[in-house]
Amino acid sequence: NNAALTPFYFVGINLPIGVLLSRTSVKAAREQIQISKNTQEQLSRNIEADILTKFRRFRNYGELLVLQRQTLDDEETAFLQAKEKFRTGQIPIELYNTAQKTYTAEMTKKLELEMQMDLLRIEIERIIGTELEPILLAKKIVMGKQ
Repeated sequence: NNAALTPFYFVGINLPIGVLLSRTSVKAAREQIQISKNTQEQLSRNIEADILTKFRRFRNYGELLVLQRQTLDDEETAFLQAKEKFRTGQIPIELYNTAQKTYTAEMTKKLELEMQMDLLRIEIERIIGTELEPILLAKKIVMGKQ
């Protein structure tokens, strides 16, 4: 009977220490997730900048190649004229050799530009995981509509 008259002031709570520590681990996990997201965003921006840089270089090689082809056509015409004049005896062999060397040098430059452009195209395709040609075609179509 005495127990029924005693007030219940003594309330005990059993809290394992792991519950208190788990809050800090949850906070640490959330921070780690945020750090991972930030790292992923930074990596994405770096990849995008790398691809844009490579694409601009690719486009620049294309423009240089157009100019080089024009130069090569001019040098080929000059070489063919020099060849014909040498055949008829109008110019000495030195001028013919000079025209041939100039034509060969321009052909070498053209081949080098084509190789650099192809290597850059392959590198871009490796990064983006698809062929570049359909993308360029789609871009030309979109640019033509604007």
